[in-house]
This record gives sequence, structure tokens and C-alpha cells, in this order.
Amino acid sequence: MSSSIKTMLKDLGLSPRKALGQHFLTSRTALSSILSAAEIVSPIPVIEIGPGLGVLTTGLAELGARVHAVELDEEMALALKELFGSNQNVSIIQADARH
Repeated sequence: MSSSIKTMLKDLGLSPRKALGQHFLTSRTALSSILSAAEIVSPIPVIEIGPGLGVLTTGLAELGARVHAVELDEEMALALKELFGSNQNVSIIQADARH
């Protein structure tokens, strides 16, 4: 795990939960590739499962997508709601996407 992810988690008072299989997107190259492949050209709805720290969420919203991010981890969802609270393109849903 990169030091910036560790710092962000520490600042939020969180830690990765192995039981949930949490992994965090840290590669700018991977992020760029994902955003490019998404081909966001209008305000279309996007469902993101497991937004983690919101790296992809931010990128998608900046491109104009209306992101509905589903996060199982209650504490992570609360942190994301705080982070994206004023962003009209993002809604955080604390739920199990499998149900």
C-alpha cells in the first residue's frame, strides 16, 4: 500500500479491512486508462461498486458522469459522504451491491 493511501486512511481514522478484500487504486496510469475506456461524453449515470477512497469516483464526476457509488464498509461510506457531500454528480450509497 502506498504511503499516500496510508496517510489518507489515517487522516480519516480508517484502515483497510481484509475481510472485505479492500484494495485501493493508486496508479495514475491505471486511472487514466479506466477513465479513457469509460468514454464519458455526457452526464450519464455510472454505478461504481466499492469506491474505496473515491479516486475513480472523482475522475468520473469530473468528466460529467453522475456517479452512484455503492460502498459496503459503513465507515468508508460515511467518509465518502463527507468528502463528496457538496458534489451534485456523486451519491454515496452504503449497501451490499450483491443484494
